[in-house]
Amino acid sequence: MPSVCRTNTLRHFGSVSAYFLLYFFVAVVDGVPQRTLRDPIAEVDPDAVILRTRSHQQAQNNEEFTSITTTSSAPEAYDPSYSLNFLDDDFLLFWNFSSVDEADDEATTTREVPSDGEGTNLEDLVLRLEDEARLDEREMEREDLRQALEARRSRPSSRLAQPRRKKPKKRKDLRSEYTPLSNKHKKRLLDMHNSYRRRTPGPASNMEEMVWDDELTLMSKKYAKKCIWAHGQAIDSKQFKHVGQNLAYGKNPRGINMSPFYLASLWYHEKNNYDITTDTCKPNTLCGHYTQMIWWDTNKLGCASHWCDEMNIPGSTMVIRDALYLVCNYGPGGNIHGKKPYDIGRPCTQCTSGSGRCRDGLCSDCDLREPACDCMLECQNGGILDEQNCVCSCPTGWMGLSCEKVCNNTHAWCGNGWPKEWCFNNNDDNPVEELCPAMCGLCDCGGPMCVNGGRKSGFTCECDCPTPWGGEDCSECTIKCMHGTLDESTCQCTCDDGWMGLSCSEPCENKHQLCYHGWYPNWCDEEHPYVLDNCPAMCELCKINTGGNTRTGNCRKRCKNGGSLQQSACECDCPEGWFGDDCSLECRDKFHHCQWSTRLCDNRDYARHYCPVSCDLCSPPLDIAE
Repeated sequence: MPSVCRTNTLRHFGSVSAYFLLYFFVAVVDGVPQRTLRDPIAEVDPDAVILRTRSHQQAQNNEEFTSITTTSSAPEAYDPSYSLNFLDDDFLLFWNFSSVDEADDEATTTREVPSDGEGTNLEDLVLRLEDEARLDEREMEREDLRQALEARRSRPSSRLAQPRRKKPKKRKDLRSEYTPLSNKHKKRLLDMHNSYRRRTPGPASNMEEMVWDDELTLMSKKYAKKCIWAHGQAIDSKQFKHVGQNLAYGKNPRGINMSPFYLASLWYHEKNNYDITTDTCKPNTLCGHYTQMIWWDTNKLGCASHWCDEMNIPGSTMVIRDALYLVCNYGPGGNIHGKKPYDIGRPCTQCTSGSGRCRDGLCSDCDLREPACDCMLECQNGGILDEQNCVCSCPTGWMGLSCEKVCNNTHAWCGNGWPKEWCFNNNDDNPVEELCPAMCGLCDCGGPMCVNGGRKSGFTCECDCPTPWGGEDCSECTIKCMHGTLDESTCQCTCDDGWMGLSCSEPCENKHQLCYHGWYPNWCDEEHPYVLDNCPAMCELCKINTGGNTRTGNCRKRCKNGGSLQQSACECDCPEGWFGDDCSLECRDKFHHCQWSTRLCDNRDYARHYCPVSCDLCSPPLDIAE
């Protein structure tokens, strides 16, 4: 389906003074799919809709502004009635100046139109004012010439004074103000979307919480760099069959910064055009961007922005220059034919995410130990709620998150075309276990319900437990802490200093030679995952052992460099010049800058290996100290 662009028509303003017009231009296009918006002025063809508008000022100059976008047809599963691509009403700021002098640029005054006694015809008034302006200009030229002649009489060698010419203002470099979306910007865009989703009229009973998705972000980034004003993708998604998309661009000749948050908020402005009860937009309005933003099961978001020196419009010779381009991709895509954006009811009572948990009115996979995370499940048909795990235990014959579904086969092919072997087969596209729960054995399973995230197998009726839980109902902690203390309530180990890992069986030490020698502590972030994996001690992902072993039984420690072992305490007495748990570290600063600042001593691994003397971890031999 084609997408539609629209520009706002400049309104006719009259005034007795000269006017300067700041044209503040904003354009928005919504997510795939779309439908065409027919207009009496538009010429419609199967591939595109061209909408032409002419402003009052443009009409005087016989200039015409044309914008066009085209997109490929959307899958039939999508409802084009939601997605009306549009160019949002342009924002026009009229600045009225008392004069055309540059010194008065800061003044903004508005004058009243003269009454009938002074002139009722606006066109005659304008002509009269133009004549007066020309007379004033001639008078100024005469005065300049008179002053120049006087100056020549007093200084015969001087040139005639030239009329003063105003220097044109240097155009502001908008690109220099643009910066790509940072992590803080991404979080703010995500928070904006979730805030909009919480405020849906009704309210919504099945609205999912959105999270940021790196794959969708990469898709948005690659497509934004193409600077094409039309829907599309540079790469395909591996996790979603259908991806929704909202587009917007902003440009401002005066150089005022155009925020991506402002552009995204324009999509939400369509809220007033949409009625959830009738599932329709108001006549001659658009709502596709808004419905994509608040589509109930769209729980992944990825956006990117790019500064386009030139933005091309497929099928048109028009070029959009100096524009900030915002692309947001949504997964899975919304605006599906025959379905509403969400169901109305008590928040989080019809979640389909499988968790039944709620955070501030949105279905979430949050931790119930969080203050804002609540269990909103209401078990039906005799189901019993486990509040600790937010799970309903359904009686025989019922199924679903809240035991709301009858446990029967719902498809004619169950057992008659779809064999039982197809149940729980992740390699096929048919959700047999959902359509044939009785055939797949989901209705006959009795016994205790699974806890701690476990689920019953349709074949064995036994709980499949996630690591490290086990037992009949996944309530037993199967982990054993090798060098640490076990918290049985959470089944997690608190490791002793010097150890790390799920069972505290891995030494807390750097695993790569580039740690501190090419990879540094300021690289310990998500942008350098290989540093986190190979330098856990440098990145302080675990606590290194700076003292003796806290466990005194069966000490098997070996002291190096002439150190002696104290069996009772399982500690090494190190000779002069050596220190550490096993006397393997030399008491010597390895960098001359160790004495410059003690700030790096906060990183214990760095202090032990590179600046032990300056960080007061050991006393050097007398010959070195002197």
